[in-house]
This record gives sequence, structure tokens and C-alpha cells, in this order.
Amino acid sequence: MAGETTSKRVASKAARLLRSRKTPKAVKSVAGNNADLVIGHLTENALACQDGVEPVHRYRNGKSWIFSSSGGIGKDLFVKLIGDDYLKANPPIMCGDHPESWMESELYFIYLLKHIQEAGDVQKGLEQAIKGLELAQTEVQGGDRNFYLTDGTDLWIYRKGSSIYYTFKEREQMPMISSDKLGGKWQEIPQDTLTRVQPSEQPTFHALSKE
Repeated sequence: MAGETTSKRVASKAARLLRSRKTPKAVKSVAGNNADLVIGHLTENALACQDGVEPVHRYRNGKSWIFSSSGGIGKDLFVKLIGDDYLKANPPIMCGDHPESWMESELYFIYLLKHIQEAGDVQKGLEQAIKGLELAQTEVQGGDRNFYLTDGTDLWIYRKGSSIYYTFKEREQMPMISSDKLGGKWQEIPQDTLTRVQPSEQPTFHALSKE
């Protein structure tokens, strides 16, 4: 618990520095901590409810999962893709029991977790979920499908929409992902790409088939 609290304090400090665009200081504040992963999620969007703050968090199979998405796909589609039985067993918990109050991002999260559970593997589950969403949206225009998901150690980022960038701090051996270029050398993650980030390693990129 103490380690978790320390990591939260470091994450909070790093987020404040990132908000002020002081990227080098943010990196240093994280590099001195033993946490494998630190996420700073900054948004100007209105809250879906009092507790509807992203990223969304759930414990599953002994791991702490965190998720957030860009939004714009639509809640009804996710409810349909998840299915009544799985949704009843794994209901949204952020904004109440009524479907009209559910957060789209939390439904997206549940949809991905369902496929991960069925596949027995995170990478395969995400690829199957993305393919299923692609097929379901063939007649739907618009909607940013970007998301990030972590199990507390590794981080997966899917880009299908607005720009996402990455860099690798050689001195600190630290990969960084951001929706904005925060100073220094950043490269853009290609569209239709599922990126995996592991501690102290360069990101790996998986271009997804459109078949």
C-alpha cells in the first residue's frame, strides 16, 4: 500500500509538470521512482457523472487494469457487442446502474476485457476486439477509436483517429507516449496500429490487417 501511495504521489507530480509543459522535469520526477508505469491523464471534457473520471480502473485476475479512450463511437454499439449475459456479470460501476448514465469509455473497457478473457492473451484479445469493432462499424461514419490499456506493467495503445506520439529517453531508458509533442524528438504512431510498451524497452508496433 505504501508503494502504491508513493507511485500516486509521483504520478501526480509528473502530471502537474506535464500540464505546464515541463517535460524534462516530469521525466526526472518519474525516473527516480521504482514504478514500472506512470500515467498522467489530462482532459478538458465534462464529467459523465461525479465519479466518472478517467482513466477507468478495475482489478482482474490479480492485476490492476487502467483504461481510457478518446470517445465518439457510441454506447449503444458497445452494449450490443458486449452482450447481455457478459454485461450482467460485469456491469459498469462508474456512473450508476441505469444504461443512460453509463460511460462510453467504461463500456469500451468492458468490451476489451471480454475479448482478453476469451482469448486468454492480451495481444490476441485486443486484436480480436479491434477487428470486431471494425466490422461492426463498417456502416458508421466518424468516431475516434484511440485507447490506451495497461495491466500495471505493460501498456497497449491503439491508434485509429487523432494523432498519438512516442519517444524514448535513452538516458533514463524510458519510453513515453503522448497525444501531444511535449518537446524533444517525437514520432507519430501510424494509423491502425496497436503499440505495446514495456518497461525500459522501445515500443513495438503491430499494424493490424484491414481484411
